[in-house]
Amino acid sequence: MGDLNFSLPLIDSLVPSGDVGIGLQKVAAGYVSQALNLDQLKKIEGLLPGKQQLPPGLQEGGFVSAQLLAGAGGMQELAVSLGGKKALAAAASPPAVWWDVRRVLGPVHVERLGLGYDPESKSVLLLADVAVEAGGLRLGAKGLGVGVPIAAPHVPVFHLDGVSLGYDRPPVTIAGELLRQKVDHYSLAVGGMAVVGTPAVSVTAAGFYGQPTQGGDPSLFLFGVLDLGEKALGPPMFRVQKLAAGFGYHTKVRTPSIQEVGDFPLRERLDKPPKHDTPLTVLEDLLNKKWVAPASDEVWLAAGLTALVYELVDVSAVAIVQFGGEFVAGLYGRAQAQFPKAMQHVETPAWAWVALDVRAEYRSSTDALEIDAALADGSFVVDHACRLTGGAAVRLWFGSSAHPGDFVVTVGGYHPRFHAPPHYPRPARLGLQWHLGGGIYIEGGCYAALTPRAFMAGVKASLHGEFGPAVVDAEVYADALIEWDPLYFDVDWGGSLRARVKPFPAIELSADGRVWGPPVGGHARVNVCGFHVDVDFGHSHRDTDQALTGAQFRERLLPGGKDGREVVHVAVTEGLVAGAGSEPPPQGAAQKEPQKWTVGVKAFEFKVNSAVPATEIHLNGTQVQRKSRDLHIRPMQDSKTPQAYDSPLHVTITGPDNTPVAWRTQALCPDVPAALWGTRADSPEDGLLKGYATGVSVRPPAPAFVARAHLSDDAWNRLAFKLAIPPEQPPPVEFSPAKADGVLDRIKQQITSPSVVRSRDALLAEIKGLAIPGFPATPQDDLSTFAAHVSDYLDASPCVWAP
Repeated sequence: MGDLNFSLPLIDSLVPSGDVGIGLQKVAAGYVSQALNLDQLKKIEGLLPGKQQLPPGLQEGGFVSAQLLAGAGGMQELAVSLGGKKALAAAASPPAVWWDVRRVLGPVHVERLGLGYDPESKSVLLLADVAVEAGGLRLGAKGLGVGVPIAAPHVPVFHLDGVSLGYDRPPVTIAGELLRQKVDHYSLAVGGMAVVGTPAVSVTAAGFYGQPTQGGDPSLFLFGVLDLGEKALGPPMFRVQKLAAGFGYHTKVRTPSIQEVGDFPLRERLDKPPKHDTPLTVLEDLLNKKWVAPASDEVWLAAGLTALVYELVDVSAVAIVQFGGEFVAGLYGRAQAQFPKAMQHVETPAWAWVALDVRAEYRSSTDALEIDAALADGSFVVDHACRLTGGAAVRLWFGSSAHPGDFVVTVGGYHPRFHAPPHYPRPARLGLQWHLGGGIYIEGGCYAALTPRAFMAGVKASLHGEFGPAVVDAEVYADALIEWDPLYFDVDWGGSLRARVKPFPAIELSADGRVWGPPVGGHARVNVCGFHVDVDFGHSHRDTDQALTGAQFRERLLPGGKDGREVVHVAVTEGLVAGAGSEPPPQGAAQKEPQKWTVGVKAFEFKVNSAVPATEIHLNGTQVQRKSRDLHIRPMQDSKTPQAYDSPLHVTITGPDNTPVAWRTQALCPDVPAALWGTRADSPEDGLLKGYATGVSVRPPAPAFVARAHLSDDAWNRLAFKLAIPPEQPPPVEFSPAKADGVLDRIKQQITSPSVVRSRDALLAEIKGLAIPGFPATPQDDLSTFAAHVSDYLDASPCVWAP
């Protein structure tokens, strides 16, 4: 591009006369097919005319180089490697390299100069981070500069990435920045931060605003933290030190996994001290790592705090609720403690530091609750070399999930012989690893877990020691697995001791065994230096013939116990109007007479749920769910051929005259536990079976739209005479609705009064005479139910008008 020379007049105008301002010269652009080392560059430079020099360190792809000037004697040659087209397209911002200048040119503070390339305009960028300061007020520009098109006529274009403002005069400190961001599908994207600090409290905030390229509502979010400093709130047992709040509009938060909770920026900002220096670094993390991303029709709210519990445990947590495509509610936090507690200006060696990350989250799309906890890296006790590891997890799968009714609670994992379904979490073993030095290692671990099928627990500890020529290894372990109905337990245990003095052979002692039942049996082995003794006792194998009777199964495993009242349950899931008499009786409660529901007019749905899976479903005698497989009851099976059962579910709906009514239905067919409803041969990987129905949802028939009915003049005249409708339209009057007290009470008292009832009956009688298709022959409700629950039917008190 020859000897092109450009400067920044805006900055030069502030530089004292005679000084050199900011600019660039000797701009060059090129492309290399592969990375070049220094020797290769020298050979190529010898072939170029005019003794041109190439910048060192060129990578494969395009490059732009230039000499940057900053005041008298300030010159730096920079080169930008652009890579290929894919690299340019994937870049979050125009590629640039920076020179830390840190010079003062008159009132202008030049922090750094940069050379960049904008692929959209195909321009070389001269960039500068500069500021002007006076009287404690500092105004700055980020990425201020010009873009020089590579193609002639090289007309420069103004460029600015952002602006900053700062003020520092005790007792107030203020700082803020606004920076342009590059976000896909957004024509304008701006991120910013602000800090306001005083000796007592401080407020920090980070935010984002984006305008979609295709139009539509903008995306934005804001997250702020109030640091109370020494003005912590609350009693000594729970002192709140920081408070946080935020919201997002047309944006969505990517919630962290348990491994990411420690690095989650919204929680990190609540740490004391925070990991990030400024809210702007939080903003960069949120956007660049896609923690918060633009998403249409999504809204989220966040709240958090930092607290000191019992002057010992530091807790930082943030709760997030998201609405839109799905409902998400989560809590993400960390609790950490050091013993003894760190004191300012006093170096006290720590005997223990423990940090626990916690994550609890519910998602409507999966209809499952997930709770996780994990010890953070670096947790130790007694000595820094004594590390703590492990985690815990809870999962609850609800009715609309892929595994309804399933659950698991685990600390440290599962029994070695337990085949955990793929959807179960896998927390790390709860353990301890300690290298005491001198060749001594101690390691231990434990676990416990509860599932619908079994409970399990175990422990293991080992020691390795090297004492000169002597080597000692010791280990003990125990694992227990208990299944229910039919009850069965399986316990493994063992221990070993091995010692060796070089060069002599090792001496080994060990004992292990296994106990199972009922009926109880077991096996044990004792080993001494290669000689072993085996001992068997009790039953030699698991009794597979033991099975529950029907009465035992009903009493132990079905809701309601012996009488089975709770096996089938009916509940309104949509449209129920709150109020006295509208709620169904508690599940399993005695019911002497039919229960009435008060429902609204917008929508109505009820569900019939059965604790025993149904093989087929009938509504008013019509089959709505066909049979696909027989029902088996695993706890009632012996080792012989499993017995198959039919389990039909019949639902009958009748109208006021006791005639069947054709309502809409949908079978509920979630997976069911194989441990209850499978055969002994059924061993699905996830422990669940398909092909059964656990209930049915029922909705009223769709509205029947009838043809438009014409009201004849004769009919209108008769209605007008009977209802005293004035023959002429009254003149228009000013309508000023006003909210009045006691409106609901007036409706309640008057809507069933004799005069209102007579007028209503007269109107209905006349309309009946018009023979409108679908119009009921007689009113099906005398409005007494509406009068009794008027406040439940009406969302707000109606406005009234009086002429």
